[in-house]
Amino acid sequence: DTASGAANFTVVADGAVDIDANVGALSLDGSTGINIGTEADVAVDINASTLDIDASGALTIDSATSITIGANADKPVQIESTTLDINSSGAITIDGTSTFSVDGVGNSNITTNGQLTLSGSTGIFVASHSGEIDVTATRGSIDVNATAGAIDIDAGTTIDIDAAGGINIGKASDVAFDIDTAALDIDSSGAITIDGTSTFSIDAVGASNVTTNGVLTISGSTGLNLSSHSGEIDITATRGNIDINTIAGTLDIDSAGALTIDS
Repeated sequence: DTASGAANFTVVADGAVDIDANVGALSLDGSTGINIGTEADVAVDINASTLDIDASGALTIDSATSITIGANADKPVQIESTTLDINSSGAITIDGTSTFSVDGVGNSNITTNGQLTLSGSTGIFVASHSGEIDVTATRGSIDVNATAGAIDIDAGTTIDIDAAGGINIGKASDVAFDIDTAALDIDSSGAITIDGTSTFSIDAVGASNVTTNGVLTISGSTGLNLSSHSGEIDITATRGNIDINTIAGTLDIDSAGALTIDS
């Protein structure tokens, strides 16, 4: 039946109401709106081969308890939008049994008012193709730990390590420290102190020097050997004396050739 003009239809039934369109689509239109379940909160069940919801304005879905998508079966969920804004008054949890990827074009950020943990069971890669990687702790420390593997730091140019208070290497435990370099340059505005509980060895190929603007002391508790395999040993005091003392032993001077002492 068709009604025109001002007409109101009210359907009241003590049982179920079944509306079927045997041929064609079923259309519900209202010039001001379409209301479903406005008098009482009841369940609304929509079963469809496909469900298409279009809105010329905003689309709002609210629930007094929770909103669930894909509860009955794991199905793909695809979201395409010009912008995606997710706001939560509580925790945001994303769990997956496979991979995930977050890609963006432009400056991006992950910020937490608390501890941020990045964990990869087989590795973590932090890469910058054309800029620097800046790790800054404004008020705390930076702690890099590899519990079961090595830490490898590579740079295309230089590696700069600066600290306002100091730089410590091997502070937690005594382990081997190996430096392999084309050239090693150590500059210090203060004292340079090297202490060890075992031996040390400094070897070089080419002319070398140890120079101090002050007294230079070389001491060996069981002996001191000065040796030159193919050249002379020259001890010169340009402005002071040369003092050779044996406090508890003899003085032995041997020469394969002539022994000359001039004054």
